[in-house]
Amino acid sequence: MAQSNKAILAQLPSFNEETTIDEWLKAYERGELERTLRCHWSQFVPLVFARGHDVEKEQRYANTFLFHPLEQFLCGGDPSIKFQELKEMDAPSQICGHVFRTGEPTYSCRSVHCRRI
Repeated sequence: MAQSNKAILAQLPSFNEETTIDEWLKAYERGELERTLRCHWSQFVPLVFARGHDVEKEQRYANTFLFHPLEQFLCGGDPSIKFQELKEMDAPSQICGHVFRTGEPTYSCRSVHCRRI
């Protein structure tokens, strides 16, 4: 039989996203990030994906306890802000776009490809 939300949440180790991310940052600085992430995931994955959860509930728990903290850690803050910054830095390439014929000498153009004529 499926466990209730309260029963599942009672099984979860104490969790605070900010504290978790701070612990990961300290572990990274000590060179122990992999061990720390494995420990976190070994505690939460079995509970998040326990038998009896419906898919929507699993997705919510996975985002809350696994994916969102990891995104925050990797982006060094709010992922939507970091992705927006990356999008603003994206600029079209200044490569010439010349299509070289087979056998034509090429030098350092980065968009080189051959077209059979």
